[in-house]
Amino acid sequence: MKKSELRQIIKEELLSEVESSKLNWYWEDIFSGLIEKGVDQKLLYSLNKKYGSFVEQSFKKNIPSDKVVSALAKKLGVKENNLREATNKIAKSFKVNGQQYFVSKVEDDRYVHVYDTKKNTKTFDLKWLVKNGVDIFEKPKEKIKKVGWNDRMYQKWIKDSASGGGANHAHDMAQNAKYEPGLIQYVAKQIRKMGGDERPLERIQWDIENYA
Repeated sequence: MKKSELRQIIKEELLSEVESSKLNWYWEDIFSGLIEKGVDQKLLYSLNKKYGSFVEQSFKKNIPSDKVVSALAKKLGVKENNLREATNKIAKSFKVNGQQYFVSKVEDDRYVHVYDTKKNTKTFDLKWLVKNGVDIFEKPKEKIKKVGWNDRMYQKWIKDSASGGGANHAHDMAQNAKYEPGLIQYVAKQIRKMGGDERPLERIQWDIENYA
């Protein structure tokens, strides 16, 4: 074998090792990205077998690893779990194994610093909390349905409250107005228009008593 041929073989082998090393780093980036998106680590064990050729082709085409991560997450049917967004939705408190914890700080969009009812401090990994199904996110506040009250609606409400003997318990029936969004405000507005000075609940009570 000529020296030139030997040098070429050595060169190709070295290049092969470098490319192999780069591919390994590429895979590591992909694994890390998928874990961060909330992919169950058990799925990663079969990743190479199912999508190895896809990853290698992406590597050869110089496709950024983060794009491959997004594509694989969709292929795996996993909803992306952006930890940065998640940290903005962490509740002020949550429970782990029945123990109540209060959030004092979230560091690097990853570490949740908490303290318990006895002021003992602790730090949780956000990934661990999410993976183990700990209910750490703020519940969306229930929107109160706005009601545009008018005289017809008000009279119907008074009628319903007065019926079935309700007029004999007008005071108690009037208290139900507290649970009708916008009703007390509507009555207060009507009182001001008529130049009255009674309280809204008093006006409602009288209307129930006097309903005929």
